[in-house]
Amino acid sequence: MGHIILALGFAVMWALLTIFFVYTVIAIFKGASYVPTTHARVARLLDIADIKPGDKVLDLGSGDGRILFAAAKRGATCIGVEINPLLCLYSSVLAKLKGASGVSIQRRDFWSVSLSEIDLLTVYLVPIRLDQLKAKVLSEMKSGSRVATAVYHFPDWAPEKSDGDICLYRVP
Repeated sequence: MGHIILALGFAVMWALLTIFFVYTVIAIFKGASYVPTTHARVARLLDIADIKPGDKVLDLGSGDGRILFAAAKRGATCIGVEINPLLCLYSSVLAKLKGASGVSIQRRDFWSVSLSEIDLLTVYLVPIRLDQLKAKVLSEMKSGSRVATAVYHFPDWAPEKSDGDICLYRVP
């Protein structure tokens, strides 16, 4: 009986790792894989973005939700978009455990998400995808909206503010 339980546990673990790997590969081709950022970088990103209570924040590729949870503590309404179902489940469970009201996680391809009602977009994408995202941002986001990037930055768009590897852009 113990061998059966052990084999079943191994099979479940293998299936979860396979799902995670497959969606990691998909995410790489879509724009970015899951790379957790430090809490210090999250704080710097939200400071430079000047989060205010009532802001509507969208984190593209929200991973474990740490940007969302930190922004919600500052009074923002937050939406996380993540393609990996295991990361969605994980961050949704964390949101419940943390009592993070105002945080929702959606399992979607972020290229299909409307940006029209967003006050702050946070993103960590590889440079080749930032050109595509810039076109989407400029066509969908309202004037005055903000976009905060970490590590990689829009190649032909001057940031309004920067702090080391974090840049803030304002939609014209």
